[in-house]
Amino acid sequence: MRVVHETRNHLRLVGCSVAACNTEAQGAQEGLSKILDWLSQQLLQDRTKGAQASPPPTVPYTSPALKDLVLHMQELCKEMKVLASDLQDNNRVIEGLSRVPSAPDI
Repeated sequence: MRVVHETRNHLRLVGCSVAACNTEAQGAQEGLSKILDWLSQQLLQDRTKGAQASPPPTVPYTSPALKDLVLHMQELCKEMKVLASDLQDNNRVIEGLSRVPSAPDI
């Protein structure tokens, strides 16, 4: 019974970690979405202007910040894979515990 309790607590902690990573990933995804929207607008404006020479557009995010964002997303992806693996292991343990017949109470 203690193992089941510890497993439940571990699953709760893993669930909280997954939720935190998910929230962080959503924030990063929103940032990337804004960048993509901005870039698509710039491409559309450049196409409508034709061959007119214009100064290079100012990117809302500097290149190092964009690289940091990409690296951060890669780290989050690795963490999510590890968490998914932990969840699968925990599920196997729980399934194994549910198959083991309980000892009769004495």
